[in-house]
Amino acid sequence: MGGLRGAVVVFVNNFPGPSLGGGEVHLLHLVRGCVAAGMDVRVVCEPGSRVGDEAREAGATVVRMPLTGPDLPGTARRVRKYLRESGADIVHAGGWLTNAAVRLAGRGLPLAVVNTVHCEPAASLADGGSRLGLAARRVVDHATRSRADLVLPITRAVGDSLVAEGWDPSRMHVIPNGVDVASVTKAASAPLPAGLSLPDGDGPLVGVVARLEPVKGVDVFIRAAMLVAAHSPHVRFVVVGGGSAEAELRSLASSLDPGRRIALVGPVAGALPLLARFDVAVVPSRSEGLPTSLLEALALGVPVVASAVGGIPDVVTDGETGVLVPPDDPAALADAIVSLLEGPAAALGSAGASLVAQRYSVSGMVEQHLALYEVLIGRRHRE
Repeated sequence: MGGLRGAVVVFVNNFPGPSLGGGEVHLLHLVRGCVAAGMDVRVVCEPGSRVGDEAREAGATVVRMPLTGPDLPGTARRVRKYLRESGADIVHAGGWLTNAAVRLAGRGLPLAVVNTVHCEPAASLADGGSRLGLAARRVVDHATRSRADLVLPITRAVGDSLVAEGWDPSRMHVIPNGVDVASVTKAASAPLPAGLSLPDGDGPLVGVVARLEPVKGVDVFIRAAMLVAAHSPHVRFVVVGGGSAEAELRSLASSLDPGRRIALVGPVAGALPLLARFDVAVVPSRSEGLPTSLLEALALGVPVVASAVGGIPDVVTDGETGVLVPPDDPAALADAIVSLLEGPAAALGSAGASLVAQRYSVSGMVEQHLALYEVLIGRRHRE
């Protein structure tokens, strides 16, 4: 990767606040890999965001600017100004708004534009978005997608959905998310966070680690939990995460669970020690790319039940590395949880851990990105 030393790569991320989503964990892995390769790494992000704090700790230059809201042209202008100032060789984004912004911002500049795509284009409909909003996104994508030099869907399903929308498959390369198994395992061995309140008892613990947004299907999990509890009263349930649907989900849990067998513990800094204690990890998403929490659960050998959506079936083979269920089906989800609690869960957990170690390593994911960056930079220099 000698051709990368000194090259300027600018990552653009608009995830706000003190938490990290899966896309931000993915970005930070890339930041560390690019710094190790000798690149000049810059991260443009929201004021006060944790991703910026951690990127700085990893050795990146962090630039704070407003990136959220409906003002796509204004966001693109601010990013374009910084790209000119930085002398960027590559600009790389990973969310719909930032992907569109860097395609607009990079127009005519001597740099390569890279878009990572974490979810299928219509996923916004499962996350509270409107059909009008989706139509507007499609108009923007149609007008700007030719400006992306490289598009990196994180699963084959996401890539297929992009091609169906008219994206150029010759500019695509599927690179799945990765996890650092050694780091995950080490972090999971730490004590549980202080003050964490879990349901009483010593029965099996079944949980979800997710953003509390409609697309993640946590309401489906809560309804399924009550069906499981009717069959197995000793089972305990926990939801880890925060988001716009938190108040609604707390109300739902309170109305369905007078016995307080479900604990919504909010966002937890360092959730891996709790995830490692799950007897079953549940991923009840309505739409999904390839969730980091799924890979982390598998890496820890925790048996998984997941919705058969997006890229999840790329990782979870039903009956081999986990159990797949239809989305939005609390009864099917409950049956799968009960079957794992009563059946060969350990074998599935072991198979899942082996799969992640072999196919979803962070080092492999980062190496693929660096190789593609080197090709892009070499192509730009020849031009």
